[in-house]
Amino acid sequence: MTTTWSLVALALLVGTGFGYLLGRSSSRASRREPTAAGSSSRSGLFGPLPMGIAAGALCALIVGGLWIWNADVNPVLSGSTEPVEPAGPSMPLPRQEGSGGSLEERDRYVLANPDDLAARREMALILLSEERFMDAMGQADQILERQPDDPTAFYVQGVVRLTMGQRGRGRELLERAIELDPQHLHSLIALGRLHLQEGRSDQAIAAWRTALEAAGGRHAGIEKMLAEAGASSDSAGGL
Repeated sequence: MTTTWSLVALALLVGTGFGYLLGRSSSRASRREPTAAGSSSRSGLFGPLPMGIAAGALCALIVGGLWIWNADVNPVLSGSTEPVEPAGPSMPLPRQEGSGGSLEERDRYVLANPDDLAARREMALILLSEERFMDAMGQADQILERQPDDPTAFYVQGVVRLTMGQRGRGRELLERAIELDPQHLHSLIALGRLHLQEGRSDQAIAAWRTALEAAGGRHAGIEKMLAEAGASSDSAGGL
């Protein structure tokens, strides 16, 4: 919101200055012309100060309107939604033969082997963990072009949407990933976090219990979240 008012104030200042200069120019031109009836009223109407105020108000109105419209399209700009913490505790990422090494080496491997979807999945998850969200989204798009029902790609897209504040779309993508793979660990963890942030602790606990089963029954991070969510739910129930 602070950014919005700053832009509107800047537009008002710039527009007022421009209108003032335009008004002065108009006034000078009118002085060179022969005086006619009613010219004094017109010069007052189109003088530097009135034109400056009018131009400034118009610029502020345009900038404010564009910002509000853009905020409706992109919730991040409006500040009306908070990003969701994306991944939570996760299992170790799988290592693919030939794709190990630094991120740059992995990137070169993926470029040389574009149809190696396992390497692309690994790359997308690493990029996601490093908060390179748009790069991770690009890898997910490439995966879905080759395999439209890939749950990891939907998970990556879902997390990126959540970090952008697009909770509804993010939830849909995570649920799609779980629909394709009911034990998709990363999606279950992320969906559980979303449920908890939106006040659905029972659904968060259910998602994390399924994630714990997918992890083989033992996972310190998931067990900690389950304990905290259970304590929070018990506390809320006692109020």
